[in-house]
Amino acid sequence: MGAVSISNSSNLIEFDINGSNFTGKVNIDFGGLPGLLWLVLASNPLGRGEVDDLDFLNSLTKCRKLQILDLSYDQTFFPNNILEPSSESTKRSQRNLGYLDVTKLKNLGYLDVSENHFSGEIPSGLGSCVSLEHLYIEGKLFERSNPNSFKSLRGLQNLDLSRNKLSGQLPEYLQQFSLMTLNLSFNKFEGAVPTTGVFRNATALSIVENKKLCGGIRN
Repeated sequence: MGAVSISNSSNLIEFDINGSNFTGKVNIDFGGLPGLLWLVLASNPLGRGEVDDLDFLNSLTKCRKLQILDLSYDQTFFPNNILEPSSESTKRSQRNLGYLDVTKLKNLGYLDVSENHFSGEIPSGLGSCVSLEHLYIEGKLFERSNPNSFKSLRGLQNLDLSRNKLSGQLPEYLQQFSLMTLNLSFNKFEGAVPTTGVFRNATALSIVENKKLCGGIRN
């Protein structure tokens, strides 16, 4: 993607280049769009494998009104882990990889970072996004989980953590959420499956290929 000027676009509320086949570094300072509500960069082969590919994410923390963020299916050369805020020492050692501090996006209601080259641990900072209703993090190869990191996201309607390497017991607090869909399939969860809330709705729940799970409601 070449340089894009948004100097005269301070009133822009939607930026959508879904499937536009943009490549290379994103040379956009989104900090000049304080009213941005909707950002979709999905299905673009962004990045060059360079350490400054994600500098643009730093500027998103100034978009405090942002409600929709879609970075899915980019096959981007993102570092581990773009959603975890970096310390200053880490930024210096990694030449400022541009991690996105989601804790500042209090109005974010939709986040999709599926099918990218992320790994490591699901960031606890997501628990600060209390407006989240739709969260999609499938296909990431995350290996550990923060079972309490989503506990404050009581407004979640759709949660997809499938095809990772998450382990441990299923979070029981998810029974108390008004989830319409919950996909935890193809992970390494173990133990007893809860039996209330979304866990009793076979059409809303997918937990296949967690071979150490047992029990649960059988329809």
